[in-house]
Amino acid sequence: MTLGEALTIIKSSLITVMMLGGPALIVSLVVGILISLFQSLTQIHEATLAFVPKILAVFLVLILLGGWMLNYLLNFTSDIFARMGGDTPIGEILGLSTIQAVSFLLIFLRLFSFISVFQPFGGRFIPVSIRLLLAISIGLALSHIYILKDLPDINLLILISVKEIIIGLVIGFLANIIFYTLQVIGQMIDFQVGLSMANIVNPAFDIQVSPIGDLFFVSGMLLFLITGGYIQVIEGIAYSFNIVPVGEVSINGDIFVYAFKLIGNFVFQVALRFSAPVITILLLVDVITGIIARTVPQINIFIIGLPLKTGLAFLSILLLIGSVPDLMNREMPYILKELVYIMRGFR
Repeated sequence: MTLGEALTIIKSSLITVMMLGGPALIVSLVVGILISLFQSLTQIHEATLAFVPKILAVFLVLILLGGWMLNYLLNFTSDIFARMGGDTPIGEILGLSTIQAVSFLLIFLRLFSFISVFQPFGGRFIPVSIRLLLAISIGLALSHIYILKDLPDINLLILISVKEIIIGLVIGFLANIIFYTLQVIGQMIDFQVGLSMANIVNPAFDIQVSPIGDLFFVSGMLLFLITGGYIQVIEGIAYSFNIVPVGEVSINGDIFVYAFKLIGNFVFQVALRFSAPVITILLLVDVITGIIARTVPQINIFIIGLPLKTGLAFLSILLLIGSVPDLMNREMPYILKELVYIMRGFR
């Protein structure tokens, strides 16, 4: 690449930015001027009047010109890759035909949306570049197996892309059920012990969790990685293209309702069953300390009860923590079966 070609690419980049951002900027400017004149004439100085119409106008521009903007951006990207690879299209550089390249794009969108929300892969401790590399590498392998039947036009491609992102997010959230369950178990125990107010921020996922809830959550994550659960998950997301072929996604509202009920029922039922022994022990401690407080009011039962409940809770957790692998092995087949059923609803 010569210096002149590099300058041409830089100029083309600036022109592309102006072409894509210009319409929204111009409409926003015009609407802002009209609103200013209206406020000057009516003396209405409501803050929302200055922003809401501009936001609506920008969204209207994006809706009307979204297809053209995406097509313009695709042409610019193709031109950049063509300059990098001479007259060889980028699909041929990667060993892909045009329809395989489009298939790869759709496969990548499903994979990356899944990886972004699945806790073991989507945590903040994993750089975005690693997630992108994982999605691209798996997508390139699958693009030789799962191929679109027909090449869609640009408007249909946008719609299919949104659907692929949705199904990837749904699969990712459902695959997190077991980790949510472990976290709820810990939070139930924390509530009985009195540690529910001691919430801490988990920097890996940028969420607030209770101490015992975080212990169960991290323990489940560690067991998932040690036992090779990530391999099963990768196989499962690849198998999803057999159930819901690439480009053939249909959105069914009933499936979302079923998935929501599944998450609620499964998480709370399993969490209650698993934490019931600890909750029962702590309830008995409350009853006993209450009786002692009534019979011997001179004793400061608060000083005795809190460390007693904390010690018994940790002793119970020490006995229960060994059953976490059994819980994961017992419930995982049910989750996978329900996940397959939900994915079939997207066909």
